[in-house]
Amino acid sequence: MAHAYVELSIMCCNLPDKTSDSAVICCLFQKDDSWTKVDQTEVVYKTNNPRFAERLKIKYCAGEQHYYRLAVYAAKTESLVETFDEKLMIAGAEFTNNELFTSAVKQEFNLTSQGAVIPNATVCIWAEPFDCSKYDITMQLFCTKLQKKDAFGSKVDSFLEISKLQKDGMFILVHRTDVVYSSANPRWSTFSEPIWKLCSNQWDRQLLFCIYQWKKSGKHEVIGYFYSSLEEICSQEEHINSEVREIKLMSKGRRKYDTVGTLHFASVRAIPVYSIHDYILNGFDINLTVAIDYTESNGAPASPNSLHHIKQDQDNEYVYCLKALASVMDEFKYYPMVAAYGFGACLLGSEVVSNCFPLNGNIDDPYIDGTKNVIKAYKDQLQSVRLHGPTNYSQILDKVIEQAVLSVTKESKAYHHLVILTDGVVNDKAKFVNRIVLASSLPISVTIIGVGAADFSMLDTYNSSPIVDSHGKPATQTILEFIPLRKCIHARGTLSSQIEATLSSQFLNYMKVNAIKPKKFRPSLSSLSSAVSLSSDWQPYIKRVSTSSATMSSPISTLEQDC
Repeated sequence: MAHAYVELSIMCCNLPDKTSDSAVICCLFQKDDSWTKVDQTEVVYKTNNPRFAERLKIKYCAGEQHYYRLAVYAAKTESLVETFDEKLMIAGAEFTNNELFTSAVKQEFNLTSQGAVIPNATVCIWAEPFDCSKYDITMQLFCTKLQKKDAFGSKVDSFLEISKLQKDGMFILVHRTDVVYSSANPRWSTFSEPIWKLCSNQWDRQLLFCIYQWKKSGKHEVIGYFYSSLEEICSQEEHINSEVREIKLMSKGRRKYDTVGTLHFASVRAIPVYSIHDYILNGFDINLTVAIDYTESNGAPASPNSLHHIKQDQDNEYVYCLKALASVMDEFKYYPMVAAYGFGACLLGSEVVSNCFPLNGNIDDPYIDGTKNVIKAYKDQLQSVRLHGPTNYSQILDKVIEQAVLSVTKESKAYHHLVILTDGVVNDKAKFVNRIVLASSLPISVTIIGVGAADFSMLDTYNSSPIVDSHGKPATQTILEFIPLRKCIHARGTLSSQIEATLSSQFLNYMKVNAIKPKKFRPSLSSLSSAVSLSSDWQPYIKRVSTSSATMSSPISTLEQDC
């Protein structure tokens, strides 16, 4: 069953007083057999009503119910609060995905501590189905002649927040800049956000730009603000570069709205974000090579305890993995012919161990049409080979490197994916690591899937430690991923989705590093802007406000009305 992703925007209200002088962070846990961390927000300082810009991402599948806990931690320092020590947890709320995904735009839950409800303390959650961002929006913003809220001195400590309008009329935070100290002309660091996060891929979604005077107490004061949209900021495609667009900041005075400074868009750039499907549609092929472990540590196939045991009514773990690869091949439109090998066995009539033998028996043409026929060839070989050892990967990786070098030489649109199915550790580790470093500059991804219950700690280090060859040369890119099958299934994840996510990341990184772009992509910004419009149910909430208007309402009640 396919999973979708949902992003959660978080705002806490009326937290215990200890947060007013602390670093605060939220962490989301999902309950399986135990509570497992899923995601976390950024750290927010010195406030009882924190609004978090970082959104939490969770999986959602119709018909499934999952249990979640949102935990709020507070400590004196950022480094301490990010330890997520249970002693630092000051509040929490538990809920199910079904409670989040209702017809209401916003869900509100009472916060508890040690089983007791904290008076007036709540967490507001906005859930929004995740969609891929077609662009990253990069902005460089600065202000001139920014006025202070108080009369002491002329220089200001300031930061800027961007919020987007929701269907319920609330603005939720999507970006917060750094603080610039002691300047009436602050220039904030250039930042980049996915267009999905910034405006839900809707160029005319209304945005609120709000400038705050930073206060050490955490009680920051609004200096000025204005409403706009990406469509208005980027009204013409040529405005997406370095032209300065000046917009007056307004602040409500006693009798009228006063100008309190000028915000400049020094640079606004829309940078295309390519997906693996963009490359596939432009003619790129992904070639799959599968290598299966036939070492004796799997157990004799005739034994019911063997990892290679074939039952009529149940797939063994090797077959399970091959069927998962069929889903990946279908999703990414792989080249249908699979190069399929075995390793660690003595072939029929031979006493010599082979570390790379074709499952179809044809050394000159090891390709098999589709995973269904690979499964048949895998089972056939179990009847003819003698399981032996050791577990060596390097010879099979050499085959893939040879094909990848040929692809680069011929400038063909080919990417190569090696999947190794194994029950144990690698015995030719030094050679294999050397080959990985060599392959790291080529269009190659390597996925090792651990089947069975062996100790995979050595293989697991490939996910967490830099890969360096015997000469001290590091891998230029991350191309290797280890997936322990049983842990993946236990965490209620799907093997195919984990393979897809890893492959997509490595594929796109190779294309980015080598400056390879799909020739055909998307419509220009100007045509896209005019083509995208809000659905009809949004219309009551949208007010087209001129940035120079003197009739804008204060954003404060809109941002914090629930607290």
